[in-house]
Amino acid sequence: MDCSHLVYRMATGFLLCSLLWSVMEAADRRDPSEFDARRRVRTAEQLLDAGEHDRAVTALQAVIEQFPESQVRFHAHLLLGKDLLLRQQDSAASIEHFRRAGGIRSLATDDRPLAGDDLDLWLESQHMIGVAYYQAGNYGESFSVLRRITVDYPNSVWANHSYYYIGMAHFMQQNWGRAIRYLEMVGTFVDPSGPEAELIEAGQRIFARVEDADLPIMERLNMQAEVEISTSSGDRVVVPLIALSRSTGTYIASAPTAVGPVIPNDDVLQVLSGDQINIRYVDANTATGEANVVRERTAQVVSTGSVAFTDATWHARSRNAFIGQPVFIVVEDADLSTSDEANEASVVVVSQFREDSDQPVDLLDEDGVPVGPRWRIRDEVRMSLREVRDSEHGGVYRTGRFQGSLHLVEGEENAGTRTVLRTVPGDRLLVTYIDELHAGGAFQRTVEASINVAGRYTGGLQQVGGDLEEVVDGARKSIIESRAYLELARIFTDMGLTDGAKGQVEEGLDRVNSVIRTEALPEDLIQQAFVLRWDKQILIGDMPGAIATCRAFNQRFPESRYADLALLRIGQALIQTGDYAQAREVLNAIVALDDEDALAEAQFLIAQAIEAEAGRLEPAIPTYRAIATNYPQSRFAGDALGRLIQYNIDAGDFITATDMLRTVFEQYPDKDWLDRMLVRWAVMAFRQGDYDLSLRKAQRLLMEYPDSSQAALMRQLITRIAERRDRAARSGAN
Repeated sequence: MDCSHLVYRMATGFLLCSLLWSVMEAADRRDPSEFDARRRVRTAEQLLDAGEHDRAVTALQAVIEQFPESQVRFHAHLLLGKDLLLRQQDSAASIEHFRRAGGIRSLATDDRPLAGDDLDLWLESQHMIGVAYYQAGNYGESFSVLRRITVDYPNSVWANHSYYYIGMAHFMQQNWGRAIRYLEMVGTFVDPSGPEAELIEAGQRIFARVEDADLPIMERLNMQAEVEISTSSGDRVVVPLIALSRSTGTYIASAPTAVGPVIPNDDVLQVLSGDQINIRYVDANTATGEANVVRERTAQVVSTGSVAFTDATWHARSRNAFIGQPVFIVVEDADLSTSDEANEASVVVVSQFREDSDQPVDLLDEDGVPVGPRWRIRDEVRMSLREVRDSEHGGVYRTGRFQGSLHLVEGEENAGTRTVLRTVPGDRLLVTYIDELHAGGAFQRTVEASINVAGRYTGGLQQVGGDLEEVVDGARKSIIESRAYLELARIFTDMGLTDGAKGQVEEGLDRVNSVIRTEALPEDLIQQAFVLRWDKQILIGDMPGAIATCRAFNQRFPESRYADLALLRIGQALIQTGDYAQAREVLNAIVALDDEDALAEAQFLIAQAIEAEAGRLEPAIPTYRAIATNYPQSRFAGDALGRLIQYNIDAGDFITATDMLRTVFEQYPDKDWLDRMLVRWAVMAFRQGDYDLSLRKAQRLLMEYPDSSQAALMRQLITRIAERRDRAARSGAN
């Protein structure tokens, strides 16, 4: 075994550095417009970090509009998409921006493939598309996108992130076995030459990956291979290696870690600040004939610091602060726990207010950012937080958790003390902690948390909030009310009360139509109004109206994918009602668009319409085959292959069907109909007389899908397989 194949990683999020702006800016000075665009995006990033989301979004949109050919536009789209997804929880709108960020791949050529920061940006954009689908509950789409990353870029940080969301998607669907399998793979793939391979996050599970061609042989001989993981502070665990891929001899071992002094024989690796971790594996037989060669890797324990405002329990996050009451602050950073005595962490807490601006709304500053109200410091306190004891293990201080409180008083001017912070209702409190050492390396990282001053404490909770712009506020209210009417209409429809559903739809349409007619509103509100409008029209069966709404939307927002999704839904509805000709007409409108995902789904629906109209599978086979051939990365490729497999089994072409079945299980391991594929494989093998293969597939179904509706059928098949094998054995004996 080659020592370079022993790698490790924590099952934790990876800290990613932003683009190397200084290097890029030096190159961009030859192109003033590119330099200007990049400088504006950098400023927007700083605004996002400071919580100035509205100003940052406006600045990023301005970059995209004013520099449509700049390479930095891809990064601007990525930032906008993340803001939409993480702050505004708008999955659909965020996907649009992530797709445009992924357009950076168009810059690649055969001679110059994507590399470095460009490749990282593209991978992040694809990963975020998968996350957005996951957040929306569209797990099939999420699997398709994330699986490409794990297959094509297995040793990237994004593969680790992708395994997490693949596992969580299976968890949400209650596929427990597959959820555990993929969640255990988080952190097991990392570039051994990367700097992050030398750092391990305190308190998170550590994984060791070993590649040794002898391991599958040892497993068959019931010889358990192990690795030893130890710390410089004296703790040690021995953990077994478990097969990850027997074909490549890849095995993993893992152990939990916890911050604190050594606790003997608890099967948990206790780590302290500054610890070195050693991973030791004994290679029993090397390629050169040597025996019992020790393979080792070492890493430093680090802790990525965090800071938060909490309630009085010191655990739950607090949402508001009140004058006359204390605020509670917690820092977690094991790097600061350097002795057995109580250690301290330093933070800065400021109260901030929005400074009114007399500047025109359309005025830009030197970075191209709209000038508007800014946060100004009202008062500032530098304070030390004290480390808390570990009450469960002898009251030692080595916890890496630091706490402190600060009293709020009402006032306009600096208090000048270390225990009191002056503030007024409507202010924002911001706590800042500087993390010197973390999973990203040994450089200063600013960690912040903020909280709003909601009002004065008067024995109850009285909150004071600010007003949004009147027109925008009214539009948002209309959209919220329209959504409520849509949900009521769905309830009426489920109850069979068609007239009641139409009444609710009409109420909702009045509200969204007023939003659509208001030109000055932000685009995202108008797009939401269009979506609600065609959703209502589809619900009550007004297909011509829904199609007209989609066409109007396409004219107004030609680059948005919302209308494609609506046309797909209309096509599905028409298929369900048996109007196959109209369904194909609607879906062919999508086929004319340049969107691979929409094209694949449209083609699949067209194939379903052809199959349903003909009442048999054969006429739709060319379309299913085209999907599997032309869109192999689409989530519909696996479904199309499933239909092709059924066709070949029915036609008696078992060789082709077997090849396709292998492809499905290798390339589409997350499909929710794989139990049905195992049934087909088991039955097909039984019909061929290959009873061993049939038995393996039937047993696999019972093991991996015990709750499958096909389980009873497989138990019957196993009984028949035993009977046939016994009969064959008796015939052979005679």
